[in-house]
Amino acid sequence: MSSPNDKLPTSLRQLLQRMDAEPRAAAAAPAVRARDRLLRDLLPRTAGDTPYLVAGIVGPNNAGKSALFNSISGRAISPSSPTGGLTKRLWGAAHPELLAHLEAEPTLKRFLFRRADNLTPEQIEAAASGTNPPEELLISSVDDMPPGLLLIDTPDFDSIMLENRAASESLLAVADLALAVVTRHTYQNREVVEYLQRWLSHGRPWILVYNEAPNADLALSHAEKLASDLDSRPLAVFWSPHDLELQEGRGRLEPVSAQAIANRSSDSLRDFLFDQVQVAEVKTNALRASLNQLDDDLLEWCALLEERRADADRILDCAREHAYRAALQIAGGAMPGEPFIAAFRIVLDRRSNELSRRWRMGLRRARLKLEAIPSLFRRSKKTQESDSSKPGGKPADSILARAEAEILERVWPSLWENIVRDLGVEAREGARSRLSAGLRTALDERLAPEFSKQRLESVRVRIAETAPDVESFREACEALIEDAIARRGRDWDIQAAVDVTLLAPLAIGATVILKTGGLGSDVGVAGGAAVSSYLMEKYSHLLGSKITADAALRWAELRADQLGPPMVEAILGAIQGELDEGVRASAQLAADIKGLRKEIMS
Repeated sequence: MSSPNDKLPTSLRQLLQRMDAEPRAAAAAPAVRARDRLLRDLLPRTAGDTPYLVAGIVGPNNAGKSALFNSISGRAISPSSPTGGLTKRLWGAAHPELLAHLEAEPTLKRFLFRRADNLTPEQIEAAASGTNPPEELLISSVDDMPPGLLLIDTPDFDSIMLENRAASESLLAVADLALAVVTRHTYQNREVVEYLQRWLSHGRPWILVYNEAPNADLALSHAEKLASDLDSRPLAVFWSPHDLELQEGRGRLEPVSAQAIANRSSDSLRDFLFDQVQVAEVKTNALRASLNQLDDDLLEWCALLEERRADADRILDCAREHAYRAALQIAGGAMPGEPFIAAFRIVLDRRSNELSRRWRMGLRRARLKLEAIPSLFRRSKKTQESDSSKPGGKPADSILARAEAEILERVWPSLWENIVRDLGVEAREGARSRLSAGLRTALDERLAPEFSKQRLESVRVRIAETAPDVESFREACEALIEDAIARRGRDWDIQAAVDVTLLAPLAIGATVILKTGGLGSDVGVAGGAAVSSYLMEKYSHLLGSKITADAALRWAELRADQLGPPMVEAILGAIQGELDEGVRASAQLAADIKGLRKEIMS
């Protein structure tokens, strides 16, 4: 990327808007860094048609930063002393034209600044004392400065004063060019190296100023060592000889060019900074570095969003797994028999001739009329209205519902114990510890021991309200029967059994197969007519007992898929909604950020 693309400012603004729309997610550390970089660096840098260069002078205590600042600006603006440490905040120098432009176009500002020219000595003293925000810049108007340069002096980044460090750190996010000032006493200090590494790690341009050098050869040798430690070569190295007058505060720091290590050279550092051709290239490289830093922050944020999405998913998956296992036990204990028998009829109808199908249709109509007669005597109109208001239109005391409720009572203690063990106060699931404090508290309250019976009742109601999907079960049974008959090779005896029993009133009571200890023929038939028992046994016998076992297994899978979700909802309550929303929102935000990141970095 040699120059900003035309869509870059728009993409950057869209990124900021997307971040502001998710304040909770944007509170993450990489998001905070990215937002600060957008507001203070990239948006101002790309907002106008006359971008300016921000050159920040940084270095350890008593390296000569303020002396260099005053020398380049041509005025004694920043406080300087031979003992160092006098600069306690950010001081700037800029041409009046640039200052007027920044004041007229606030979107171009990268700093909160005040003009020092308009301040009284007392106000300057108060500002220099560090009582104002560390990111605030006191700026002086200097006619001799080029219109496209903002020069900034900083406090020592190794100062013991936290506010001094904060002022120096505030420059990291916005400066285009770093002027690193070191001496033979500080060029290898670990703190110096680490500070510069953070600044330069993404390719930000820099210039090295080696002060108090005994000679040029030593300055170049030490410069090579520092560049190697930083794994970043400076645009140029300038050095200044040791000078007693300068050390005593009576001279001016005037660096001269050292050409051996520099990629390019100028007669002086001031000439380099005032050369608009070189400055334009520096600004392009600085923009690339800032975008690279933003890219790293966005990638880290997306990874964090993915972790949060995965953590919420793990919590839900844990609850779903326990609920599904319990639902399998419940569904495996009771299977509706009527869809199983109906599947035989449908399959055998498909396999019979047209005459047989018509014969059976007439018999079936007669049977349906017979089935309707007992209900007129067994149920009053009031009962019918009550039952019809229930989900699925099924009687609340149906045999299947009663059977499932009884099995739930047996499996509940184990289900509750497992969920509390994995998601409660002493949770085994590590993802719980990474949830927000509010969600952890809500989980603790929801899974408190005294609420076990209340949660059981909620689960019981949800199961009773979940109408069984008998249609899917019947279709599954049809496939099983078709396969079994195909393997058997004949169906005439089963056809005969169907013809004999077509008039049987099978709907008097819900026919349910109850396991009494295993699958296969180890079943009992409850709630149906005697002929229902006969049909179940007859069909199972003719096709082999495995057909019943396969049907029971398929029913358990289908019904468990139905029962699992409402069980989780009953146990977790609103927490599930929050977790689900967290999963959805994190995934969507990460996708949006990745899309905008791709646009920005293109």
